Amino acid sequence: MEEQQKPKRGVHANDINSRTILRTIDQIPVRIRTSRSASPMNNPRTRDNRNSQASGMTSSYPDPAGMSQKHHLAHHGDMSNESVSQGGQSDLELSSDDGGYSPTSSLIDAMEELAVQCNCPPTQDGETHIVHELAYKELPAMQDLNHHPPFPPTRENQNRRNPGSISNFDLLWPKCPIGMENAPMIVKWELHRVALYCSINTAAVSLPYQASWKDQDTFWENLQQHESFREKAFPQRCSAQAWLESISQEPKPQSSVIWKAKVCMGTQKGDQKIELEPPVLEISSRLRRKFGSDRFIELQLLSGSLSKFFRDDDLRQSLARWLVHTRQAFLHREWAAFFVQDCNIAPTFPKRVFLFAERGYGLIPSRKGEHAVTRTVAPAIRGECNRFNMLNWLLQFDRNTDQPYMKLFHRIQLGLSKATPTVVLAEHQMRNHRADILSPKGVVMNDGIGRLSPSLMREVGNALGLERIPSVIQGRIGSAKGLWITDMASVGDEKWIETYSSQRKWVCDWSDPAHRTLEVVISPSELQPANLNLQFVPILEARAIDKELMRKTIVQHMAVQLRSDLERAKNAMKQPEQFRKWVHDTSYTASERSQGDSGFVGGLPKDFADIMNFLVDGGFDPLKLQFLNELVFKHQRKRWERIEDKLNVKVGQSTYAFMTVDFQKVLAADEVHLCFSSSFNDGTRELHDLGGMDVLVSRCPAHLPSDIQKVKAVFKLELRHLKDIIIFPCTGDEPLAQRLSGGDYDGDRAWICWDPDMVNNFKSVDVPPKPSFERYFLPNTRQLQNFISRHGKKDFLDPLLEKAFAFHLAPTFIGICTSHKEKLAYHKNSISEESVINLSWLLSDLVDQEKSAFVFNQDIWRQIMKEMGGGMLNLAPPAYKSNTIRYLPKTCHVIDYLKVNFSKIIGDGLADFGKHITAKDGDDSVPRPTTFDPDLTDYWNSFEREAEELMTENLLPSTWLSELRSNLMLDIEACVSLWLKSMSSNRPYIDKAVPVCDSWHKIAPKVNCESVVASTVVWSLSRQPFPQPDLDIWQMLKASLTFKSYHRRCPWFVWQVSGRQLQFIKSSKGETSAKRPIPIVGNMYRILRPDGKRITKLEMGQDRGSGRDSKDADILDF
Repeated sequence: MEEQQKPKRGVHANDINSRTILRTIDQIPVRIRTSRSASPMNNPRTRDNRNSQASGMTSSYPDPAGMSQKHHLAHHGDMSNESVSQGGQSDLELSSDDGGYSPTSSLIDAMEELAVQCNCPPTQDGETHIVHELAYKELPAMQDLNHHPPFPPTRENQNRRNPGSISNFDLLWPKCPIGMENAPMIVKWELHRVALYCSINTAAVSLPYQASWKDQDTFWENLQQHESFREKAFPQRCSAQAWLESISQEPKPQSSVIWKAKVCMGTQKGDQKIELEPPVLEISSRLRRKFGSDRFIELQLLSGSLSKFFRDDDLRQSLARWLVHTRQAFLHREWAAFFVQDCNIAPTFPKRVFLFAERGYGLIPSRKGEHAVTRTVAPAIRGECNRFNMLNWLLQFDRNTDQPYMKLFHRIQLGLSKATPTVVLAEHQMRNHRADILSPKGVVMNDGIGRLSPSLMREVGNALGLERIPSVIQGRIGSAKGLWITDMASVGDEKWIETYSSQRKWVCDWSDPAHRTLEVVISPSELQPANLNLQFVPILEARAIDKELMRKTIVQHMAVQLRSDLERAKNAMKQPEQFRKWVHDTSYTASERSQGDSGFVGGLPKDFADIMNFLVDGGFDPLKLQFLNELVFKHQRKRWERIEDKLNVKVGQSTYAFMTVDFQKVLAADEVHLCFSSSFNDGTRELHDLGGMDVLVSRCPAHLPSDIQKVKAVFKLELRHLKDIIIFPCTGDEPLAQRLSGGDYDGDRAWICWDPDMVNNFKSVDVPPKPSFERYFLPNTRQLQNFISRHGKKDFLDPLLEKAFAFHLAPTFIGICTSHKEKLAYHKNSISEESVINLSWLLSDLVDQEKSAFVFNQDIWRQIMKEMGGGMLNLAPPAYKSNTIRYLPKTCHVIDYLKVNFSKIIGDGLADFGKHITAKDGDDSVPRPTTFDPDLTDYWNSFEREAEELMTENLLPSTWLSELRSNLMLDIEACVSLWLKSMSSNRPYIDKAVPVCDSWHKIAPKVNCESVVASTVVWSLSRQPFPQPDLDIWQMLKASLTFKSYHRRCPWFVWQVSGRQLQFIKSSKGETSAKRPIPIVGNMYRILRPDGKRITKLEMGQDRGSGRDSKDADILDF
């Protein structure tokens, strides 16, 4: 070995350093399996060349993202054998079953450095391709690499040079019609969205922009009248708020218009289809505020066989290269991809690519080709700016060269995350600590959390419009993220915020005020009783002292919950105020509605909950109107089916709260503190704190037996002002959060339970030792500096993004692993068995895969299942998931036991509720619901009767009246036929309903006979005396006749097309002052919510008068 290590004659001096690097590489253990196709070791011709080439050798290997790279190893042909020792131990260890190998990230770093020292040319310098509108777009050719191997390439390298079927990726963005260059972005977007929906080629359309199109109604009407769009079925409009915000010259910093598109992917030319989604108004993000929300598009990648598509290494790598190196031309702008992430949309979990507009219409050109990114908070930068400068503004590349590149790429999402800007701090108000708070054993005790001053928290609360000052916020500032808790020990009015090392994710330029803006993601609200997550159930049983008692306790909670819920639902039917609150409390539409408009489709809101509110607001009774009655039952059934499916049991003596840290260190290692901002009704008593109780704490995900811990809740005077958060100790050897499935304090919520039947029957266990997975995967620690050294400061970003994209486009295995772990625990009926413990620990690593950037594929997964997962590969799904439970054996799984008992309780409850709301006349004095309502038909009947009387009294012909009715009925029948035809298709319901609603709305009065009376009537009915055209006389008459004719035969059609008019007619029939309608505009209607205290008084009969005592009311006095 001494002789082998001497430099040979004629070898360059740099080779000595290269040998040193290779000897370092020899010390790195590599045992990661990859697929056989990825390994050049399997190619005999490749192996021969590795041994025979003495110079100019090309080594091919997969990188951490699964992408093949080529590097010259000059003058080291003799060294290629050194990596495999005589004893069979190898740094590129061959696995026993397929001979595959995979290098670690450390090996890659060393080889990259070796390539740089040997002055090897870069291999990722494919030129950037600019794609023009309606031009054929294909992936950059692979033949532009700077060198060719001296031996025939492997299959993988051949595919990199000829991408195969992905070269047919024919992404055709629609082309703007001539004359639309100066149109606002939302006008162009909506035009293309409608055109794609109607399958219209906009390149052939003549449609010059008009300034009046800034009004949404005018634009929509003109588009519907255009010859290319006439008689076409249109999609639903975007919200009026999104339209106005996009048109506005002064956008709000708190919200942004979000532009989203979907691409249905395929491997054949012409398979790709683009679908534009309606623009929506959402909470803003830092990048959108800095550069303008109209410079970002979220592109969701869809595929009929998505999993197979992204598991193909060649397709995935080629797609990554194409996305990074291709500029997309759309809306008179050029867009560059800069980030990719998973969409949390089950079951396919598609990928979302973010595009940034570098130049084009509305972006001011620069003589130098790019604008400097100014250090300002507002306004947004409207000059040309490439993606490098945009990302460099966020991440400051030159200050973070020692960061792992994949982790730095992952941090881009902080610039895209939704957060509300509040307070801009001065540099001297930033307290950036170099280190975290450490335990005696050197463990970080405050991972993800810092403090801020009370005066700053007050200012934040005011900026958010909160009624009370929060104790903690989850937010971002600069490169720091996590929680910030009020420092109650601080005195004075000084504003300051501190950050710790664990919070700061990169070295930040704090001189930029945009990076010193405190952005709030969420602040805690008043705590409520919590549902028992299904993941907690096996742990509760496994650690129960009396397992049978724990099962019965959970079932008893379900019975109490559903019995209480059933009685509340029955009572809600009796009074509209109670019904309104019941709908509000049992649905999730209130927060969604506050983010956008009222969401009408034709005559009704979009979802059941809003429809029920809308109808009861108009004066309809859920026990009388069958349409509303059926909605109520469907709503309740859906809720209870969801409870049955998820087995969500509400435990009154439990809640969820943010986990925080006791910076004052007044809590012992096994103590926690929790105070409520208002009295907490847990079903047995009103609580203000949990002092003196034993409690269970946990967090999701929970897999290990130790993920639920029993601790002591205490009350500390020093912490009494911190409300609605649970405070964990900062003492001891390790943080309590870490014992709960590796949690931290950057925004995790803890489940806290003080139910004595559960707590007293539970015994904690220590965290089991974690097995090593190093022989399967290791983190990718390759640094940004490596790319800069190899490609230069100006050119490193494209190859970095290409590698990051290829890695993130790969399918994730956390769902697959979670499912298999659940099956394994089910079949073994244990969560403490070694193989189950191993997979539980694996899940904790997979959660951080995006940041650690280790390769995890099907081969690695199967190997782990064989060697560490008990060898059980193909397990049947649990009976509770496949609904195959027929009977309960004595040793049944706890979830099977709960499923059977829950199903019976829910089935009995639904039968009881259905019987109650559909009771016949005489049963409990409740009338039977009917489809008919005389108030709704009276509008047409009165018009027809009064018209005939008028004609008779004045001796005028009434032929026009019968013609008007006959023509209207023919038009309504045509709409019914269109409805029945549309509903038979497989399109989404809204897409089917909108064209029918539009057709119904366009029905105009028609009379064939020619007379002065007929002309006058048609004219009077056609004019719109009211600013709101949906509520003019003709629309009311049309709705009334539609209801009269089809309320029984086609009720959903009737209400979908004319619900708005029918609700207005009903509300106008109120006889008493309490039931007369009060007009309210949409933006005010969205923020209305029931007053719980007022409704409680109504239930008790204490609020039947004017609503307030005269001594408390401000009465007008003239």
